[in-house]
Amino acid sequence: KECTKEGGCEGWDVFIECHPPSDCLGTADFLCQQGHTGRMCRSVEDGYFVVGGQFWAKCGPQGVLINVLGILAVIVVWVGINAIASGDYDALDTALLYVQITGMVASYGMKWHSRVDAVNTVLGVANFDVDFVTPMCIGEWTPVHAFYTQLILPFIFAACVATYLPISHVIAKVRGKASEVDFKTLLAEAKSKLINQTLSFIIIVYHTLCLKCFMVFRCDVFPDGKSYLHFAPDTECWTQSHKGMVAVACLYIPVVLFGVPLFMLHVVRKAMREGTLHDQHIQSRYGFFYGRYDTEYKWWECMIMVRRIAIAFVSVAIDTSMLQAAITIVVLLLLLNLHTATRPFVSDMIDTLEVFTLCGSIFYALAGMLFYPSITQKAQGEICVGGKEEEAVSVCQEELRFKDVISVLLLVWTACTLAVSFFVAFFRIREIRASGAATRIIKEKLQIADDPVESSLSLGG
Repeated sequence: KECTKEGGCEGWDVFIECHPPSDCLGTADFLCQQGHTGRMCRSVEDGYFVVGGQFWAKCGPQGVLINVLGILAVIVVWVGINAIASGDYDALDTALLYVQITGMVASYGMKWHSRVDAVNTVLGVANFDVDFVTPMCIGEWTPVHAFYTQLILPFIFAACVATYLPISHVIAKVRGKASEVDFKTLLAEAKSKLINQTLSFIIIVYHTLCLKCFMVFRCDVFPDGKSYLHFAPDTECWTQSHKGMVAVACLYIPVVLFGVPLFMLHVVRKAMREGTLHDQHIQSRYGFFYGRYDTEYKWWECMIMVRRIAIAFVSVAIDTSMLQAAITIVVLLLLLNLHTATRPFVSDMIDTLEVFTLCGSIFYALAGMLFYPSITQKAQGEICVGGKEEEAVSVCQEELRFKDVISVLLLVWTACTLAVSFFVAFFRIREIRASGAATRIIKEKLQIADDPVESSLSLGG
């Protein structure tokens, strides 16, 4: 069809904007950007792979190597993040939560500044999304593959831990560093570490699991009457493939998304009633869940999981970017008010850091709202999102300068939040090490033996 700016396209009544618009070139031929293909230009063309959902790159000889190295690098980062989050690094765990929440806000479809987009992509690795580096150069990979892989990721992790534990014990025994303990005790310790590490990992990837499960229920209806999955525009809704994903999500939501926090809440409340919170058996399995909180708020990690699932639900259930951001701000303000009223952490420094990161998340959502519309009076009715053509338009110059300042402030705030988190983590680690040294001295004075299997079963967390 022949299209003109004034008259539109003859014979076409409805146009649907690509999400994000940068996926499509447009023109009278409705072309996709290079590397994009399929409905709404959201699929990846053969011979390309994607990083962070933003950058399309060609495979080729060098691209295959980059693709493989990128996947391995992401796995290494994930292992490091998991080790930090499952250890005694409360401040870094709080920073991780901040990055994950802002990552979900970044997916709202706001007209983010280009430099903010780049930072969002880099920080997106903390979301533990298997789509962060798509293995398109290695083999076939679709959103359907990503969905199933994401949901079985905790089970893959559990299998890796279960494999690592006996291997690490054998290595320690060969080196003569493993204590002599009976097999039953060794098995019990291995079981406790497996439970501890798996549950900790589920909590870390919880928001991404929520997103994947919720996304299978969001279908976009097109003018021809057909509906397609929002996150996989080439998959028609209520076909056999989609019904399979819905069935898995309907099982996964009550068993994992609701089951894990309810199970942990039951365990903690039962231990509180029975006075067994400090028992070695309970601590070795579930101590990561309640150890950082005051006595009356040992269950507070459930509230952290509520924050994750609430923002994930908003990002999927609502399809208007401005409304998504507005509701997110309301939710975060309620959680901020609840936190300041309770201050549930044992450490006052972590309580203060939590307030700082919550305010940072609110500011992030608010900044996204400012990027979306026209702010200055001159730019009303115009869409100014950057680019040489728009910079030449006088009505956009002031608008773009204003948004440029907002982007700088947003990046400075993010950098300060992460810097403060590392600063607090440094002092917290010093406190923990000092406490550990004091505990060892007391044990030596009282001649209390250490756990005989601790040295032979360790994940380094």
